[in-house]
Amino acid sequence: MKEKYIQEPQIAKTKYLIGSHYFPGWKEGTHYGWRKIEPFPERKPLLGWYDENNPEVADWEIKWALEHGISFFAYCWYRGDGAGKPVKVETLHLGHAIHEALFKSRFLKYFKFCIMWENQGKNNGVSSLEDLKNNLFPFWMDNYFKHPSYLKINTKPILLIYEFNRLLEDLGGMEDVR
Repeated sequence: MKEKYIQEPQIAKTKYLIGSHYFPGWKEGTHYGWRKIEPFPERKPLLGWYDENNPEVADWEIKWALEHGISFFAYCWYRGDGAGKPVKVETLHLGHAIHEALFKSRFLKYFKFCIMWENQGKNNGVSSLEDLKNNLFPFWMDNYFKHPSYLKINTKPILLIYEFNRLLEDLGGMEDVR
């Protein structure tokens, strides 16, 4: 007999918009994987040593979040291929949690997400205002901001920026940031 899939989330009722930061470092072969945590068995996740590129893992995370009053994740987003270049899904650093799992999740229809641009380092920042307008914004618009589950407030997509001072430096001041 085939085992049933995860039960649909029982969404907690809340008047608040509560989110959680999401670092996508839990796919074997990326970042450190579980190597840094495995020596501490008391920290083993309820799901075990999972690969977060699995849509079923995303469904468990969404289910548990919704059932505890969390309605969105803010995913760390790393450009990964260097400033000044067109952005492609296949060259993102740690993009698997969104593109391989979240977007294939059965429960995404109940949940919201946004991205936090991790703009530190030469591979994740921006080289110019033109790079931001011609490479980053079109990618974000097509892949995230237009998605029906992307977090918006008053129809405006939410974009978090990790190092605002770095953005000021990369663009040469407040005027271009505006």
